[in-house]
Amino acid sequence: MEWTADELGRFLRDCGFPEGFFLGYTLNNNVALSKNTILAIAGREATFTRPDRPKSVAAIINVFNEYDILEQVVRYLKDQGVQVHIVDNWSTDGSYEIARTMLAQDVCSNVIRFPAETPADYDLMGLLQHTAEYGAKLQSDWIIHYDADEFRCAPWPSTTLAEAISFVDGLGYSAIDFTILNFGFTDSDEQVPFSPGARRFFDFGRHPAHQVQIKAWKNQGQVADLGSSGGHTAAFTGSRIFPLKFLTRHYPLRSTKQASTKIFRDRLPRIEREHRELGWHNHYDTFRQVASIQPWRRSELLIFDPVVFGMEFLVERLSGIGIETDDRAIPIFEWLEASKLTEAQLRQQTEDAIRMANGVEARASTQIEELERDNLMLRAEVAALRRSSSWRITAPIRGLKGSLMRAFNRNG
Repeated sequence: MEWTADELGRFLRDCGFPEGFFLGYTLNNNVALSKNTILAIAGREATFTRPDRPKSVAAIINVFNEYDILEQVVRYLKDQGVQVHIVDNWSTDGSYEIARTMLAQDVCSNVIRFPAETPADYDLMGLLQHTAEYGAKLQSDWIIHYDADEFRCAPWPSTTLAEAISFVDGLGYSAIDFTILNFGFTDSDEQVPFSPGARRFFDFGRHPAHQVQIKAWKNQGQVADLGSSGGHTAAFTGSRIFPLKFLTRHYPLRSTKQASTKIFRDRLPRIEREHRELGWHNHYDTFRQVASIQPWRRSELLIFDPVVFGMEFLVERLSGIGIETDDRAIPIFEWLEASKLTEAQLRQQTEDAIRMANGVEARASTQIEELERDNLMLRAEVAALRRSSSWRITAPIRGLKGSLMRAFNRNG
């Protein structure tokens, strides 16, 4: 008899399993790749229980020109029970002013600018070191290194981020890893203001660096090392990583205008030094070859439905196992840009070929006209010659010459 996941879930609960265990589907072999095997994950780490003594959690957000998403991210974190500290990297689009307004409204805990003066370029290493040092001075029990364009979630439904982190702390763990979902924008998304709940198309973060995203850690007064990994891992002595990953919903590119501005104005010109000296930011290299970033086709991304996603990608989201890696940061995005580049190149080559063909045709037409004129002139000259007296006088000589040539050819 074959069971559905719901039937297995009811059976396990009837057998005494507590509510809150994970249930979904996984592969039964590596050939057909069909997800028709039901998997339940239960036990000490998997079954969430609300802690009696919640821990305080602080998110440190480094911001540069994210005005269209910043307030939604900050208010989301407040609803998740997380204190927000904003570090503005001298934004020019109004992000800093939005942050100051939220500070006045008590939506966030602090807003500062770093460095002290407007930087000449993007100093990610300096920002990471500042984040680690700033976090170590806070009174919060846990710190999250947070980006301004992401929404981090607990793996258990209806559980806030602060509650989930408190549960992890109660089990004796001191660090949390995350699985990344990169959301793209489609044609329909261009018509409405950004809202994370309305974006339904994504792909997993597939870069090897995305497979390890230890960005939440227990604050024990030590300065975590963020710089060595480029901000992907908070490393510190005695780190004990929770075995189940939390989730990061990432929205780096949200419309044609925003994406083009972010990549071509706010990123590529500012990352050259670290790109050259540290080999960082290589995932932006693809964008150096395109002029704009266009919407994604829906068929190129996966559909996100919270309930279906939780069951269909149970193993991938909790462990990262099964996510194909790629040495580019956002492979579907970059593959799409590369394909668009190829299409653009083909269009350009076609236009060049048409222009060349038109040029050849024009030159050929001119040459034909010139040859026709020359031919007419030669015909006129021959006709005039034949009418001349010298032509008539020399006619017997030409006839004798012809006879001699024919006789010579027969004899020789």
